[in-house]
Amino acid sequence: MLGQPISMNVPKVIGFELKGSLNEGVTATDLVLTITERLRSYGVVGKFVEFCGNGLKNLTLADRATISNMAPEYGATCGFFPTDNETINYLELSGRDSHQLKIISTYTKFQTLWFDEKILYKYDESIQLDLNKVKPSVAGPKRPQDKILLKNVPHSFNSLFRDNIKNKSSDQELVSGDIVIAAITSCTN
Repeated sequence: MLGQPISMNVPKVIGFELKGSLNEGVTATDLVLTITERLRSYGVVGKFVEFCGNGLKNLTLADRATISNMAPEYGATCGFFPTDNETINYLELSGRDSHQLKIISTYTKFQTLWFDEKILYKYDESIQLDLNKVKPSVAGPKRPQDKILLKNVPHSFNSLFRDNIKNKSSDQELVSGDIVIAAITSCTN
């Protein structure tokens, strides 16, 4: 920069390999809560996370955006996906002409930025997740990155708010544990 050398640390890149496909009834929210839980426990602060694997072909653009949007919650500098057909479909949908799409496709393939599941990519560290094992869940109850399996919600709710519900003096009084409004945040609901 300006003729002067700059030293910088290149962040580690974690390869997060997705295999299989989500079961019926499992949403992108369930997936992103599972991924966030895994990455927070693994420790990815200051690292890049690239999602890869044969499971990519089973994720929609919306699924990918939801996963990438949660990078601050799982602690990574960024979460991203390689260029593939889903990328080209999005670029076409957003108004790029066929000439631009051809340039992007050709360039990313030439630079080995195009995802090819036959290639064994090298990452600083790797994690795997079988999409078939993701279970329906909800965020919370206190932080959006926390996760409770849907089947455990009644037990979790009762254990958190049992005393408040028992000690409630009237239906007019609000206590912790009353359901008043559900919010949709930028990343989870």
